[in-house]
Amino acid sequence: MGLRCQRPTDGESHPSPLPRAGGTEDGASAGHWREALSRLACGYPAAVVVVAVFFVVAVASTGDKSSTFDELAHITAGYSYWTDNDYRLHPENGNFSQRWFALPLLGLDLKFPKDPRSWAASDVWTMGERFFFESGNDVEKIVWRARCMGVLLSAGLAFLVYAWSRRLFGPGGGMLSLLAYATNPAILANGGLATSDLPVTVFFAASVGCLWKMFHKLSPATFLCAWLALAGLSLSKMSAGLIAPMAVAMLILRLLGRRPLAIVGRRLLTTDRRPNIAVEDWLAQAGILCGVLLLQAVLVVTVIWAFYGFRYSAFLAPRTGREEFLIPWRDTLADRDTFCQVVEFARENCLLPEAYLYGTADAYVCSRYRCAFLNGQYSMTGWWYFFPYTLLVKTPLPFFLLLLLAGVGAAWGWSQSEAGGRRVLRHSAWPAFYATAPLWILLAVYWAVALNTKLNTGHRHLLPTYPAMFILAGAAVHWFQPGRRRWLMATAVSACVLALAAECFATYPNYLAYFNCLAGGSRNGYKHLVDSSLDWGQDLPGLKRWLMEHDLDGPDKGPVYLAYFGTARPAYYHIRATELCSLKPHLPVPMTEVVYCVSATRLQCVYNGAVWGGWRRDYEKAYRETLQAIHQLKTANPAARSALLRSKSEAFWNETFTTLAKLRLGRLYAFLRQRTPDDNVGYSILIYRLTQRDIHEALFGPPAELLPALDPPHAR
Repeated sequence: MGLRCQRPTDGESHPSPLPRAGGTEDGASAGHWREALSRLACGYPAAVVVVAVFFVVAVASTGDKSSTFDELAHITAGYSYWTDNDYRLHPENGNFSQRWFALPLLGLDLKFPKDPRSWAASDVWTMGERFFFESGNDVEKIVWRARCMGVLLSAGLAFLVYAWSRRLFGPGGGMLSLLAYATNPAILANGGLATSDLPVTVFFAASVGCLWKMFHKLSPATFLCAWLALAGLSLSKMSAGLIAPMAVAMLILRLLGRRPLAIVGRRLLTTDRRPNIAVEDWLAQAGILCGVLLLQAVLVVTVIWAFYGFRYSAFLAPRTGREEFLIPWRDTLADRDTFCQVVEFARENCLLPEAYLYGTADAYVCSRYRCAFLNGQYSMTGWWYFFPYTLLVKTPLPFFLLLLLAGVGAAWGWSQSEAGGRRVLRHSAWPAFYATAPLWILLAVYWAVALNTKLNTGHRHLLPTYPAMFILAGAAVHWFQPGRRRWLMATAVSACVLALAAECFATYPNYLAYFNCLAGGSRNGYKHLVDSSLDWGQDLPGLKRWLMEHDLDGPDKGPVYLAYFGTARPAYYHIRATELCSLKPHLPVPMTEVVYCVSATRLQCVYNGAVWGGWRRDYEKAYRETLQAIHQLKTANPAARSALLRSKSEAFWNETFTTLAKLRLGRLYAFLRQRTPDDNVGYSILIYRLTQRDIHEALFGPPAELLPALDPPHAR
């Protein structure tokens, strides 16, 4: 079988084929001096300091933000998992993630009311509103504790990025990667939120790294690490299934590498007393590793069952026939395609817990069609270039330059060196690629799916690709090696790191709303992206401060109207404003200057129901007809008004007034979209000061924008 005994070789224990800082070209003393300086500035103590600063900034930046849209559901569901052993609420976003964020809440004396109707319908949003805002619980304490758990995971990922990059590129490379990680707005924003995006990012990076290590050195330690990473990934988010093609690709590449497989602690396999064995035959390696992966899958499934209490049903109490998921099974599996049929088969045979199967099916359906906005365009099926565009405008430009310098430095380092005044070939590209293979495979598989998914709702879905980029950026440390021609490139690398730190400082604390200069900066972000890429309901405390600073906070102050996108409640933050969505169409037009505070997602009409997307010709026609009908009703004499009311049902007139209110709001948004905001709060809530003339023009003048009719959004 090609077995022989030797010291374990995992493919990474030898000096890395990638460039490392250091060298002895200027003499032994200079080399020792540089090594000591590198240990001081780039060693683990320095990394601990950087991570500690990152932790403080991440906690502080989210400490004065209201709960974002999804946090209400994540925290509520996680708390119910712990306290009720029931898994009906929000099963589509990971059992572990939601348990993790709710863990520090178990020490609090919280009230968790269960309205029978909402509980039976698995309505996590209504349950969450009551848990947060109607039970006397301290919302700020709940959210702060849950977010701290997210930052703890972020800190763990920071150490993983540092250690992995250090192994490839040395201490200097590790520090470069860590600084790029710690100053990235996407990490600082999402790492401080109680959502499943950061946990799945942590476990994607850990899973590919642990699998790659196990493929070279099979030992109890590597097996255990891979098992825990895969189990955590499977329970973090339903996109975890992408690890399967990643694992297959890594296994194929591992076998093509023709390196021996080191097995440590093999006494179960042979009577030989020596501790290690190396398997050189690639067929034997394939058999062993495939068997190990199969065992890993079985153990991961066991952990999944454990997290659901080894119970198939998502509902703890016996069903009475009224219990159902928020979107019933019949609607979730209505498409009856191959994936839905596989889920139905697993459901019938109880192969996995019901809540896990439902969450997987729900995530799949959402990935097929979803309301999306990009640069003034609207779609239910998205665009292939959505995520490339979000990466381009939501990532600091100095980081792209750092990646470019890293790529050039790596290519220069393994292709050429100076010997005797001439350039000679030093390394081939294969060892460099092989050493970083799991990173490239993660990027390739994830991006292949991202380019084809229809779930174009937020930049946060790209978060799992960032750790790989941070680690690869560590190759830029090559330019800090001694050499007369490298000082300029080393200066450029240093400038990139300083620019990243400066941009991080300038963006504080509005990291979720960050946009680079290609999008016109964060102030113009609402023109490009909304929802969780910019406006996730996080700026109610900031709005409260803005109203106080402008003397608009009080019952006797000027009229303030609010169109808020989020699950938090403005009243909880003592915001005195009239909700635009509650206005009735027959209210008079204000005669004085009015302040409108509009969330960017509301402004772009992404989830506004009757008015979806831009103002269209069919909306204008319906608006004019409804206006005319109500005007005729209001101006008619009493007898004629009574006749008109009797000619149609009461339900018809109620629907007419409701439709007019929605259409009027959509027309107002269309007017505001053509107007530059007078101010903003955290870049996510836009402030407009309108006069009577402005409002009259918005509601009754020529339409500010008029688009051809589009297909209406699919009803799910």
